[in-house]
Parts: sequence; structure tokens; C-alpha cells
Amino acid sequence: MKVGLWPLVLSSIALVSVGAQITFRAPLTEMNLFSDDFSSYPVGSFPTPGGWQLKYPGAGPQVQTIVDAAATPKSLQLLGTYGNSALAKKDFATDATVIEFEVSVKTEVYGVGANTVAEVGFYNGDTNKYYPKIRFSENGTIWIEGEQLPLGQYVSQAWYQLTVTVDRASKSFSVLVDGSSVTIATKNRVFAGSDNPDEIRSFAVASGWAGVKVYFDNARVFDQALTVQPFLVSLAPWISFGALWGVVSLLFLRDITRTTGLTKLWSKRFGLRIAISLAGAFLITYFGARSVLPVSADAAFLGGFAAATLALAIFHYYGARKRD
Repeated sequence: MKVGLWPLVLSSIALVSVGAQITFRAPLTEMNLFSDDFSSYPVGSFPTPGGWQLKYPGAGPQVQTIVDAAATPKSLQLLGTYGNSALAKKDFATDATVIEFEVSVKTEVYGVGANTVAEVGFYNGDTNKYYPKIRFSENGTIWIEGEQLPLGQYVSQAWYQLTVTVDRASKSFSVLVDGSSVTIATKNRVFAGSDNPDEIRSFAVASGWAGVKVYFDNARVFDQALTVQPFLVSLAPWISFGALWGVVSLLFLRDITRTTGLTKLWSKRFGLRIAISLAGAFLITYFGARSVLPVSADAAFLGGFAAATLALAIFHYYGARKRD
């Protein structure tokens, strides 16, 4: 069987096509934007040194302070009053598609009614809008503002951890509430048409019109900068280039060995033939092409190169066996 040029060209075209069509997904990578357990602030102070701002004073700035109960670590206490919430916010900036926050919430004993005890959410201070607002009501229920049914129930004097994930590309969000007596999980809620999560500028916590003390602790905001998305689109040309370079290198090496009297080395033994092929082609690649590649394309290029050279070496092997 004679190994001609056209089968090699066709195999390279096939490799190019595969390289251009393969997609895989990069792993999610969290980047912490800020975290605060309020332990570094003096009791009785407001956490201004940590970047927190008191947007609305509620029952007065003097009661919006760091507290340290006997059985509880330091936390931020907020107290609203009827007609005036106490809202604290912390600004952050990120271009990430997926952003998330975690925070622990505990309320004092509340009354009976429909007023808001506590509020948590991503926030825009210019428009006074949450994305979304998670609301603890006086009737012992937890709500996503704007929905017709509550997420579930809560009790006073117990800590609840809220986790909210916002996907700004799909304009959707998920909510997780985890407490001693309840675990609530919701997924793929969609923002209302007028709500644009690209307008998020801050993270905010608040005590509402119910006039109940609320405590917040272990606040954390982070993003997923490397969100799940097709990753190989930009690298497909480098995979294709690597494959083509491997084909050309092997063809060039084959011609050199045949015209310089090294044909016997090429066809005599499979192991020696593989070693000469791959070593020669790799040296040509390393010194001739790698210096012009962006770092991010190295793996893609070498992957395409390895696939092409290995496929062609095996192809040569079966061709040589037929000739022998």
C-alpha cells in the first residue's frame, strides 16, 4: 500500500473540522468581592471603615451599630421604624455574568401584621431598587418581593443563611434559605421586564417598617468570573493550526529522510520511526512556531499537533506494514 499525499491532506482537513466544532465548558471560578463578619469593628460603632454606608437611618443612626450578644459573635444591628427603614449598603463592582451573595439574618420578636421586618438583596442606591428583594414579613413568612406566594416561614431569635445567585445574562436568579427549622430552595426565577440586573451596584441589608431589631452577620459577595460558556471557540483556530503544522512537519520529515538515504530508518522499525517523526516534528514546531503563540493557545496548539502527529504516525505504520 502506497501512502500518498491526498490521504494525509484529507486527514488534516478532518482534524481541522473537528477542532473547529469541539466545545467544552470551563469550570466555574469564584472571586471574592468582599466578606465581612463584623468582628473587626468596635461594639457600638457603625462599620464605616469597612465601606458600609447608612443609606436610611431608620430609628436613628445611634441604634444602627455593631453589637456583641453574650452567646452570639459580633453582628450588625439595624432598627427601622414605621415609615422609615434602616438600610445599610456596601458598593462593589464586577463585570461578571454570575454574582452571588451570602448573609446570615436573625430578627427579634415581631408583631402580627404585614409590615416588613428585614430586607436583603443586591441593590442600586440611585433607584432604591433591589435585584431581587428578599423580605421577612411580620406574619412570619419569607417572600421574594413581587411574588404572590411566600417562600416559607421563619421564627424570631434564630439565624437564617440566605444565598442568592443572579445570572445577569439570562436575567434570572435563585434563592436558598437555610435555617434551623427550614430549608428553602428556588431556582431560575426570572426578573420582571423592567428589572435590569446590570444595574446592580451594591449589596444591602435593612430593618423595615415593622420596627424590629434585625441582626446581620457573615456577609459575603462573590462572582463567578469564568462562567460556564463555550471555551474553545477562540482556541479552535489554534487546534486546527497545530494539527496542520503536525501534518506539514511529518510530510517534510518524511521527504527529508527519503532524499537523504534515511529511508531504512523510516520504514524499518515502528518504534524508531515514531521517535524520529515526533521528535523532528516537535522540534520544528517548538522553535518555529511557539514563539509567536499567545500563552492561552499553547495547550490548544499542542493538543492539535499531538493528535495530528500521532494519527499520521499510526497511518504510516500500517502503510509500512503493508509494504513490508
